[in-house]
Amino acid sequence: MQPLYAEGTVLVVAVRSYDRLESGMTAIYRNSRNRLVAHVLMAKARDGWRAGGLNNRSFDPEPVLAGNLVGVVVAAFAPAGIGS
Repeated sequence: MQPLYAEGTVLVVAVRSYDRLESGMTAIYRNSRNRLVAHVLMAKARDGWRAGGLNNRSFDPEPVLAGNLVGVVVAAFAPAGIGS
């Protein structure tokens, strides 16, 4: 999740309809290995949303779909002492 969220940051995730996703949102989704991924939505394509990490040079290999979307990050809280 770095550099956007420091280690130990608590994310608040809200359920969001797939139809209401927008570019720039941080989406939480499950990849084909059933791992949770938190990446920024970059572009909508015919086969789903393209997402990627801020340090990645390319999109994630799998699109974000209605079936693998968990939600979107609506708030983040860093524990005391992080970033100070």
